[in-house]
Amino acid sequence: MKSFLIRGATLTILIGALLIILPNYVQAATIRVEAFIDGKSQLIIRGNTAQWHHLEWTAPGIPDVPAENRPTIINSVNWTPLWSLPTLNCNCYSDAFSGVAPALPLVTQTVTLTRVQARDGVPSVTIIQQPSTANDYKLIVEFNDITGGAAWYIIQLDFPDQGDCNCYDIIGTDENGNTNSDFWEVCLFDSAGSLYSDNTGNTYDLYLFGGGPGWFNTSGYPGFVNGDPKWTTWIARGKNESGFLQPIGEGWLLTGEGVSNGNRYTVQGKKVPCIQAVPLPQ
Repeated sequence: MKSFLIRGATLTILIGALLIILPNYVQAATIRVEAFIDGKSQLIIRGNTAQWHHLEWTAPGIPDVPAENRPTIINSVNWTPLWSLPTLNCNCYSDAFSGVAPALPLVTQTVTLTRVQARDGVPSVTIIQQPSTANDYKLIVEFNDITGGAAWYIIQLDFPDQGDCNCYDIIGTDENGNTNSDFWEVCLFDSAGSLYSDNTGNTYDLYLFGGGPGWFNTSGYPGFVNGDPKWTTWIARGKNESGFLQPIGEGWLLTGEGVSNGNRYTVQGKKVPCIQAVPLPQ
């Protein structure tokens, strides 16, 4: 499901096409995290963003002692979280880091945790929430250092790599000629995908469709037959709305139409660089 505003009315778009090309196979992607932990803290990762939620004892990096402050390291990139002091048992959030690369796909999935370096064994680092529609695609990893003093923890988070996301400038036009623009980021992951709307700040699931109009197929890779393009089809659905989108050329342009609460609309999109960062809700 996809929504954007047209002169104060919400226009809901349901996706029925592949917006980017899915590779023949899915590779693994990794996020490596190194953090100086003393107590219980949760690392929240969503898309290309990360944020600490600190619960007990001293926050990651020991921010109460500035001379000893240590960064959180994500895939070799240093991030020194900013906090409102004091942080002892504060149940507070750090600032958000927007340099997670590769980004975690905004889809329902299962991320695998490997403890490279951790005190107290398995209970000291666990995944307490996997990315899903229910939690707005947030991965939450809990660190629980119960031994006295702080220590460095190193973990590895593995997930299927969807490849690069594609982004589009979108123009929607309702049956009365009212128009509005939006920015979409579309990502694919195995047999599921996601669509992020800059206008609404919402992310919507896409699912593999077992058929489709014209030259569409569900083989999972691009191709041509007698000069006609073959595309995988992806759909979404919601209450009182339905619709579809079709790529033109090799996904550079989009066209589509749909109905929401009895109102018809058309959609046109043009592929653009993905320059907007996906925000991390608090």
